[in-house]
Amino acid sequence: MNSKVHAGLSSYLLRNRIDADRREDGSTVLVFDRQYRVRCWPASNGDIVLESRVTELPEEAHQCDDMLKEAMECAAHRINNYPEALVISEDIRELSIQQRISVDTTADGFETLLEQFVNSLTSWRQRFVGN
Repeated sequence: MNSKVHAGLSSYLLRNRIDADRREDGSTVLVFDRQYRVRCWPASNGDIVLESRVTELPEEAHQCDDMLKEAMECAAHRINNYPEALVISEDIRELSIQQRISVDTTADGFETLLEQFVNSLTSWRQRFVGN
């Protein structure tokens, strides 16, 4: 795990006067509009990964399968136009999106990618939870 903070994230926090605590695992959580939590966690080579939960999956197997099928179809349609990836939690209880941001991304580039990520999260949530 990389202990150094991503330069783009650091610049974003400084520019926007955000005093975000780093967790023990090196991640930082940002909250937008009091409802969109974006976890920024360190990846290899100094990159950073943005991650946010889209929705919980239904407990009933048939409903879960239907939601997963719809989510995979949606992800397939988005793959060429949006940089985030849809992921399923290890315990198969949640859908999340992730996006990796390169270590050499500028401060302005990071802010743009973060904004696009939150917009994508909004779109995903509207589709699956109506919010």
